[in-house]
Amino acid sequence: MIYTRTVENCCTIGDNGKWGACMAKTETQVTIRVTSNFKERLEMQAQRERRSVASMVRIVMEDYLERKEKEAEL
Repeated sequence: MIYTRTVENCCTIGDNGKWGACMAKTETQVTIRVTSNFKERLEMQAQRERRSVASMVRIVMEDYLERKEKEAEL
């Protein structure tokens, strides 16, 4: 399942209750199925790096794609 949604006026509110940064943002979600063991390993690694699972997956996939794109250039 892949879909895109645009969130208008995505704003943050600080601990002091004041508005922070506001910006329009587009998010695309990609859903995958993995084994329970893979999910546990991913969660553990994300926790060790103090990242969310989504952030961890995004970083790993970006690194992979960059490497493959460089290989294709050769």
